[in-house]
Amino acid sequence: MFLCCFRMERYRQILFRLSDGTQIGPLRFQTHATVAQLKASLVSHWPKENSPRSIKDVKLFIGVRNLENGMEVDDLVLISGKPSNETLVMQVVVRLPSFGAKENMPACHPCLWAKCIS
Repeated sequence: MFLCCFRMERYRQILFRLSDGTQIGPLRFQTHATVAQLKASLVSHWPKENSPRSIKDVKLFIGVRNLENGMEVDDLVLISGKPSNETLVMQVVVRLPSFGAKENMPACHPCLWAKCIS
């Protein structure tokens, strides 16, 4: 009789596979969550000893497709081609820290320079 206008919340399980072979998850996300929100959650669940600094250092992939921050989990379901009840698996690539100025570079032993130059 009376149809309620509440939006039914749907969730997807997502497993993050890191480049060293370890995995984080599966974690549960709402289908309207964005890739940026997935990255933020991933960084918070990351082991502290080698955690990326921010979501800008993290790239997520499904297959060979790089996922943009504005994409939603519903969009990712279409990209993956998996049924809605299966766990999505994403590959995670972390950008290594780069040194902008020479003074920020770690100090090297002079003997190492001699080996590199010769």
